[in-house]
Amino acid sequence: SGPSILLFSISFHVPFWRFVSSNNTSFSFFDSRSAVTFSGADAILKVRCSSGMQVKSFLPKVSPGVCVDNSLTMDSPELELSCVTAETCIPVILDHRVGGIPKRKDASGDYPDPMVYFQSALLYTTRWGQRRVRVTTLGIRTASTVSNVFRSADFGAITTLMTRRSIEMLSTSRDDGALTLARDSAVQHCTNLLASYRTRTAAKSSPSGQLILPEGLQLLPLFCMSLRKSPMFRQSMRQNASGIRTGRPSITADERAFYLHYGSLVSPAMAMAYVHPNVFDITKLHTKDGEWQTPQSQPQSHTHSASQSMQETAIMESALQPYVHLPKRTHPSISCLEDDGIYIIDDGLSLFLYIGKDCSEEARAELLEPFVPKDSSEESSLWVLSKGSDYGQRVHNMVDQLRLYSSLPSSTTSRVGRPTFPPLLLVDKRSIGPDVTDWKNNHINEVCMVDDASNEDRGYVEFLCALHRSIK
Repeated sequence: SGPSILLFSISFHVPFWRFVSSNNTSFSFFDSRSAVTFSGADAILKVRCSSGMQVKSFLPKVSPGVCVDNSLTMDSPELELSCVTAETCIPVILDHRVGGIPKRKDASGDYPDPMVYFQSALLYTTRWGQRRVRVTTLGIRTASTVSNVFRSADFGAITTLMTRRSIEMLSTSRDDGALTLARDSAVQHCTNLLASYRTRTAAKSSPSGQLILPEGLQLLPLFCMSLRKSPMFRQSMRQNASGIRTGRPSITADERAFYLHYGSLVSPAMAMAYVHPNVFDITKLHTKDGEWQTPQSQPQSHTHSASQSMQETAIMESALQPYVHLPKRTHPSISCLEDDGIYIIDDGLSLFLYIGKDCSEEARAELLEPFVPKDSSEESSLWVLSKGSDYGQRVHNMVDQLRLYSSLPSSTTSRVGRPTFPPLLLVDKRSIGPDVTDWKNNHINEVCMVDDASNEDRGYVEFLCALHRSIK
């Protein structure tokens, strides 16, 4: 996947080719997206900071591009990119200069928390050969207390940095224990962060037996545990009593490379979805589940100028797009999957339609129909979602909505997030046998059910207890 990262191309992982016969839309989607999505070539990214701050590096250091850093002629490094799109996400590591951020006296004689300014300039070539520069300037108020820093913490940005930092550690280390170091680095970073919150904020007055988490980082322990169990960092083989890893690998080298590729390009919108799968219970749908909904706009008070009101109206209209109502999510635990239930499992890169072994024949008939190739009138052994029933159509709408999480940009809004068009893979527990279906079943049991304990990692409750002991 190295050339794919440098060239911003797309990686496919097809464990068994016959899976794709009913999912050719995945390939046609990427062909159409390459044709209509806005992109720029031969790009150069430059980030500058105001006094007191400096750009330390880009993350990961083996980022999708070439980092040019000449401290003799440059005040900050530049990143040369072969291609940029709306999904390009480049984390920047910042550092304080010697002396810190200067404070200035205001008109009243006080020294308020100063502002820090960042400016990024992206030079690129359009598909029509035009050379353009896009400049973005951001001003951020600094904080004088640690509690204010945690109060404004961005969960998506933190998890993205933790994912990319762990991947960088795995890719740059030459030690045999690189995987173990990468698995432990995110947990250690989480421990240090929560320990700092415990000792430097008002949380230090809380009882020592209580685990206190920042309001915006309530899911950080869950993310760190799930990251260890993800296909990027999970142990491929189980360890026996003698310390030797034997047996069937739970994750192959191709699968790990596939997930590491997209993990190294992960954005804040997808960092959690890559490691903690979403499980939707579709056994019994409620009234709105699977139906198209249109959000209603709320009346706004006209306290701004006419131009500002027009801009706000345009933003609201672009946000109020029709969507499919999804059912409530359940925990990714095998104990939450009933034998007579039907579930959609989304691991960030693929969608799985999980059908329990005791599911009724009526539900199967409403949900599935035989797949008939376009060039043949004979039915194949594959099954696809049925559009002839109300239940099948509503489930089909849910799958489309999950895929639209990162669909092609429309005329009014640009949906950015999921970098792939996830195929829908059927996991029918009744037909599990010694064929390729075992791959999907093992993926569900060993990879997607991250809330459960495994031979290598604890369950979520045990993980929280161990994390609490480390913080105390």
